Amino acid sequence: MKRSILFALALLSAGLLSAAVRDFQNFERDGKPVLIPAVQKYERTGGAFALPATLTVSVPAGEETVLEVLAEELGRFDVAVKAADKDALCRFVLDPDAQPGHEQGYTLAIDSDGIVVTSRGKAGLFYGAQTLANIIRDAAEPKLGNCRIVDWPELDRRGYFFTIRYMNPKFLPQLKRTLAVMAKLKLNWVLIEFAEAFPYKNNPLTKRKNAFTEEQLRDLVDFCAKHHIELTPSLQVWSHSLWMTLHPDWEKMKEGVPPSMWNSQPCPFNAEARKLTRYAIDEHIRFFKPKSFFMMMDEFYLGPHYQCPECRKHDKFEVFNGVVREYTKQALDAGVEPILCHDSFWDVPSHNWTIGDKLRATLDPRVNILWWAYADDLKEDKIVPFKDF
Repeated sequence: MKRSILFALALLSAGLLSAAVRDFQNFERDGKPVLIPAVQKYERTGGAFALPATLTVSVPAGEETVLEVLAEELGRFDVAVKAADKDALCRFVLDPDAQPGHEQGYTLAIDSDGIVVTSRGKAGLFYGAQTLANIIRDAAEPKLGNCRIVDWPELDRRGYFFTIRYMNPKFLPQLKRTLAVMAKLKLNWVLIEFAEAFPYKNNPLTKRKNAFTEEQLRDLVDFCAKHHIELTPSLQVWSHSLWMTLHPDWEKMKEGVPPSMWNSQPCPFNAEARKLTRYAIDEHIRFFKPKSFFMMMDEFYLGPHYQCPECRKHDKFEVFNGVVREYTKQALDAGVEPILCHDSFWDVPSHNWTIGDKLRATLDPRVNILWWAYADDLKEDKIVPFKDF
């Protein structure tokens, strides 16, 4: 398990997305702004920078979102933002030798003559803009205390998992507002499960209610890129294959009658089901061109394995290991990192699943396992969980 990942689970339905996203208001404490998330180093240098009627800002090409970030906060002081190439009062500078030595790190310096943000990477400049916006949001009057901030993330990947399979496409603007709040908090990774809502070309899921268009999803991809959020597509592969139940020939492909529809799984030996799964993986990869693909093979052991005459002929370790090898290899061959769910790849005594550790040992070293914990597990580690999670 890689420890460079912060991961939180969020189930977003149309109802949840329709709720207004609350802006957060911070306050000054002990003469310093309260910055969320906290920065690594903060030093007051004396004096203040008085905000002009128009703040001129220079940014590298492609980072115009920084102007929007600052304009949103400066509006309450009636300060306009204007792009400028030279002699800007607020400058965002790419420097290969900038400190700290992290692509997402930055140095933010405010003095009486202006503001300078430097970073080795564009993501660092964006996060410097978010810190500057936070300082503006904290300000009681149109001037900013002079300071020097050096900041970098503790974790390279920080984000949420959203399932939007049941979300009506008309709620995409609300989702984008949620992503914008994530960006304010310097979260940079979102795993999104589209399932049957993806605009498949090779999977005839005739019973689905909602589906996004390619144009809508490209807009979402562009929005994430502008806010330095990595979008990783997610798909329930083989376990919890509820999306496949919407195929007109599902009855011929299913493994048996599951304890609930959520636990529906196709027979691993059904050629049509395997073809549809490969189609789904391929279409996600070709469309998103992601760095990673979240193949959610969690709770595979809850499926109706022993109802299937064909499955009963085979050792369950060999069956599941074959499934894992096939689909992770498909992703790896496409140059994409497969991410799996932890609970099928560790022994789970409560479900009499005793092959997880053995399965994990057979994985290609390029496969990552995403770990999560529920309330009881977190309490054992003396971590206060989210309410009702």
